[in-house]
Amino acid sequence: MRKQTLFLSLWIAFPIAVISGLMWWIVASFDTERPMMAEPVGAGAGETGGANAIGEAIRRATGADRGPEGSAAGAEALRDEQDGRVPPGSLGRAVELIARDRSGTARPGVPLVVLVSAADGEPFRSQMKLRQDGRWGVSIPAAVFEGNPTPTVAFFLERDGVRFVEVSDGGAAADARPLPLVDPSAGTLGVTMETRLGVEPDPS
Repeated sequence: MRKQTLFLSLWIAFPIAVISGLMWWIVASFDTERPMMAEPVGAGAGETGGANAIGEAIRRATGADRGPEGSAAGAEALRDEQDGRVPPGSLGRAVELIARDRSGTARPGVPLVVLVSAADGEPFRSQMKLRQDGRWGVSIPAAVFEGNPTPTVAFFLERDGVRFVEVSDGGAAADARPLPLVDPSAGTLGVTMETRLGVEPDPS
């Protein structure tokens, strides 16, 4: 009877011993077999490799490492996080600009003139056309925005030999401004701005 009990106990314990042995072997393998750590070699190796990787990630995100096809990624990088609007120049399309002269200085025969900064340093300049609603309009060609997705805009006119420029409510000369953001899904890219003109201050 005792022999049968001992044999039964060994029979039950044997699988447990085998499983325990396998588990011990697996654990021991993890402790002794380390992954091979090769010495960094080549440009960007060592401590600078991480910095290079970050730089490449930024380039891919903005499309800077691609040609014209990277412009869509560049526009996405400029996307306004709050409502999805973007600078109109980042979309590679013409922009319809409408301006309202709060000072009433511009009139038929003395049109409002717009200046748009350009990448080559020579600004886009065009006389605006009077609309039926009393505002002034002009189409800014897509070429103006090449390499210049966020240009600045200024308005002025000349009447009777006097130059009128944009001024603040206090009468001081105002700085040029960027175009308002737009919805990139709109069929026609249009922006509306307001200006107030005054006699150009004496630079002296």
